[in-house]
Amino acid sequence: LTLASGARERETDIKKELEVTVANLSEKESLVQRLNSELRTKDDHIGELEATNNDLLNELTALSEQLKIGELAHAKLDASLNALSATLVEEQTAKRDLSEEASKQQSLATNYKEQLERLERDVEKSTAATARSAEQISQLERSRGELTAEIAALSTKLQLVEHAKEELEISLGDVKSSLAAEQAATKSLRDELSAANEAAL
Repeated sequence: LTLASGARERETDIKKELEVTVANLSEKESLVQRLNSELRTKDDHIGELEATNNDLLNELTALSEQLKIGELAHAKLDASLNALSATLVEEQTAKRDLSEEASKQQSLATNYKEQLERLERDVEKSTAATARSAEQISQLERSRGELTAEIAALSTKLQLVEHAKEELEISLGDVKSSLAAEQAATKSLRDELSAANEAAL
């Protein structure tokens, strides 16, 4: 009877230990599921960041093309400005040499001056547009650097999550092995208890 009582107490203790082990296993399985969910969320976020990075690269390429066009226009305007300046000098010289053409040359000079002013304003506008394009390109470059850093940080965190997942899977395997061993021990104790009961009878 004492042996049977001790076996029952041992069986009760084993049941309690098994309940604790099963509860711990359930918590670890919940943790694995939560980590898998976080991993999928991070994967989606990385995909969104990569898409945003591609969009920014496309915008950067378009702005670079606009900048090249602006620079070509600026060069053409400079050439026209130089040509008009040279023409203005020639007309002023002709005015001094040909007094009878003074009125006509003055009118031409005025016209050329107005054209020159318009071209200068165009050059200023083009210069301002070029500066704005350069600033936009600089901002896009900074944004690209920030996104690259964020993607690198997310990749590092993803690796840590993968490592934690692997460790949890290993722990889960150990717990399952322990549970199987405890179940085998419980069966053995039950067999012993049954044999003891039969012997007592």
